[in-house]
Amino acid sequence: MRDPQVTRRRATSADVAREAGVSRATVSYVLNGNITQTIPEVTRAKVRAVAERLGYVVSAAGRALRTGRSKIVLMLVPDYPLPAAAEQGMRALTRFLEKRGLVLVIHHQTSAEGEASQRLWASIDPALVIVFDQMAGAPLDRLRQSGIDHIVTFTGRAGPEAQGLQIDESRIGRVQVEHLLACGRRRLAYAYSPDMRQRAFADLRLQGAREACHALSASELVTVVVPQDTSAAASVLRRLIADGLTGICAYDDDVALAVLAGAREAGISVPSTLAVVGVDDIPAAALAVPPLTTVAVDYTDIAEFVADGVASIVLGTPAPGMRDTGRIRLVPRATTCQA
Repeated sequence: MRDPQVTRRRATSADVAREAGVSRATVSYVLNGNITQTIPEVTRAKVRAVAERLGYVVSAAGRALRTGRSKIVLMLVPDYPLPAAAEQGMRALTRFLEKRGLVLVIHHQTSAEGEASQRLWASIDPALVIVFDQMAGAPLDRLRQSGIDHIVTFTGRAGPEAQGLQIDESRIGRVQVEHLLACGRRRLAYAYSPDMRQRAFADLRLQGAREACHALSASELVTVVVPQDTSAAASVLRRLIADGLTGICAYDDDVALAVLAGAREAGISVPSTLAVVGVDDIPAAALAVPPLTTVAVDYTDIAEFVADGVASIVLGTPAPGMRDTGRIRLVPRATTCQA
């Protein structure tokens, strides 16, 4: 029978051990994810079930004191728009890290990060911090002052202060260009978002697009910013068409949809005059007029790659090798030749 005292105070590992009929050491091995001990799965399941019923949670601070190592991973989500599918990736990363005995804490940054964030970092004492882009200056100094040793970035452009996980964003740009060239489009433009905060990822995709143009002997890419305004986008597209451009690689589907809106306003036929490829395969892509060709990215696969990289740094497990992370694939629709 459950001890009524447990309902009036925070449950302890001793409470879990007593109700599960095991030792406190066994509780510790099971709830800390220790797989080096030979414990029957039925016992592990019983301990987890009792811990959940009692509301017992392993203390991160206490575990860090015992092991000398925190199991908390802090992700700093930037203050700019992320792909809708990135939310799926963050949920997957939470699961993958949990399987490796690590806990993910997600903090959405604001445009005025300061002492409040520094108090957060200090209070949870993360073993590692994930940032979306290279960090420098005051934000990096605040992390260092909080005693954080490991900082990783998604762009791979980590600089001397951090480690990059080397997600191959450039592959996205290569896929876009390869498809447009296969459709017979030889003069291409790369369309940026007007949001300068997204440039870190956009530049990596542009790099891959340029590499593909060079490898396939196409003309040098023109770069252009396409506003999220139909009339302004139409004005940009008229200039591109006047210069003989026949295809656009958009940074993402939102930019590509702005291109389509501008093309309709300017009377430019898609795809006969101008072919367009986006990125992310958001739900609106299939509903566009005409339906948008895009590049889909599996963020769950990226999450597993990131979890392996984080575990290698924090836990000393084998580091993941560089790979075509993200299962990047073309989704051909009516804004190109659909080849």
